[in-house]
Amino acid sequence: MMINIAVVIGPIIGALVFNNYTSQTLLAIVLADLLLLILLTKFGHETAPMALDKELRKAQREKKNWHGFNRAITQLQTDF
Repeated sequence: MMINIAVVIGPIIGALVFNNYTSQTLLAIVLADLLLLILLTKFGHETAPMALDKELRKAQREKKNWHGFNRAITQLQTDF
């Protein structure tokens, strides 16, 4: 619940201070983003199982193939 409140309150505070403290606000945003980048790099981990399983990577490559999409469009065009 707290994250949802932060999404609302953060922009309101930003809108109030941006007009009077433009440079400081932008600097604070950059520093906060760099902190988040460092934390995510250090503590984040890959959640996609494709990176570990060869069969899943192969299935994903086949899924990206547009031939199935083209066949579906062709079928829809012939139905009309």
